Amino acid sequence: MSYQDIDKEIAHLEVVFNALSGRDRFPLSYWHRRLHALNRSSMVPAQRQRVAHLEARLRSVGARLDELAGATRVGSCTSPLMAGGSGIGSAS
Repeated sequence: MSYQDIDKEIAHLEVVFNALSGRDRFPLSYWHRRLHALNRSSMVPAQRQRVAHLEARLRSVGARLDELAGATRVGSCTSPLMAGGSGIGSAS
């Protein structure tokens, strides 16, 4: 991959990563693979820095989505108390 091709790929990933959400068609694992497919040995230092920033951004998005998924699980009706089990407030 040439310097210009790497630059174009990094620029594309920067745009995509700024728009990522939980409703995206592609899972975060796809974007991880795309990012890691770049050959760092042929990058200049500025490109390596941009890729490092993208890696951090992707980790941040993943953590945020994990938090949202956790909040959704906590708020769901799967606990015995919420599902009408034998907890406090159940009609026994």
